[in-house]
Parts: sequence; structure tokens; C-alpha cells
Amino acid sequence: MLIPFESITETQRDFSYYIWLALMFVSIIFALIWSQWFFLSSVKIYKTSQKNIQNGQEIIREQYSKHTPNQRLHIEPIITKQIIADFPMTDLKYIKTGQPARIELKDAEGRNSHLSAIVTQVINPVNRKEGRVVLEAKTQLKMRTQSPFKNAKIENVRINTGNLSPATILFRASGLGIDTPKVTSGPRNIYE
Repeated sequence: MLIPFESITETQRDFSYYIWLALMFVSIIFALIWSQWFFLSSVKIYKTSQKNIQNGQEIIREQYSKHTPNQRLHIEPIITKQIIADFPMTDLKYIKTGQPARIELKDAEGRNSHLSAIVTQVINPVNRKEGRVVLEAKTQLKMRTQSPFKNAKIENVRINTGNLSPATILFRASGLGIDTPKVTSGPRNIYE
């Protein structure tokens, strides 16, 4: 039995319409997911210093920790290290006390390690181009380990200055009306 030509073309037309409709539905779903990421996700913004990083004072404190098997107390030392880093004035206006930071160390064998730190003080500018930031890094030593600062050089200091959405980053980069936020810790004269 022969099928009339008109019914074949009509079936193909209906079939291509459903394919187009399915592809349009999938495209709308992907566009909604992408726009949610673009406007609502957060990207961490870091300010990095790689020059004139100085080691400050190292303080070792003892902390008692209780272990459950025999209920014995063990002494575990905590090392607190003060680190001073220079940042450009353009970055310094975003840095406040209490912000989290990340310190990258490189030991004598070339291995990298990271330590968490907290900004403890923002010092008035050294000159009109740079200012100093004092950070405090704490690390707990387990038995028979040495200080991570021993025989290690500090490569860089990264301070987390906030979170922004990709849309805000794009609008700021293109200059489309989104101003940079003001420092919320209160007024201060950076040239004192």
C-alpha cells in the first residue's frame, strides 16, 4: 500500500515541531540555571601581597587536650606567628581587621603549604603608595612535629576582602554604574 506524499510531509512537520519545542524547553531551563548562577552565586575576592613580607614575633602556648581512650591529658603547643605585609593603597581601603587571610609558605625543599590567618591591624601608610597589614597565624602542633615557619619562606599573603556575584564583577569591570562598596568599619584617615 502506498502512503500519500502529503501525509508524509505533514508527519515530518509535526515531528520537527515537537523537536523544536523540546529543544526550546531545554534551552529555557539552562538559561534559568545560568542566570541564577550569574546573579546569585558568590565569588571570593582576594587582595594579594608578595613584597616586603616580614616575619614578626612567634609565641608558643600550651593547650591541654583530652584523649578518650585512657582519659589522659596531653599537652599540644599552639604557635602564634605575627606577619607584616605591605599592600598597595588601592587594596588597603578594602582590608579591615578581623578579615580571614591565607599565607602561602615554601619550605627548603620547594614544597608549598598554606596556613590560615586573621588581620589584626591595618597600619597607617608607609608612604603614599603602600600601607602595612599585620596578620596573626595560629597553628597547632601535633606530637613530634616542628613549626611550619621553621626553614620556610612566606611566598604571599592573600586576604579575603569579600564575596561578589559574577554579575557585579562584570558590571564593575565594564563600568556600568555599580560603584565599589565603601568600607563599613567606620571613617579613618589613611594618611595619618
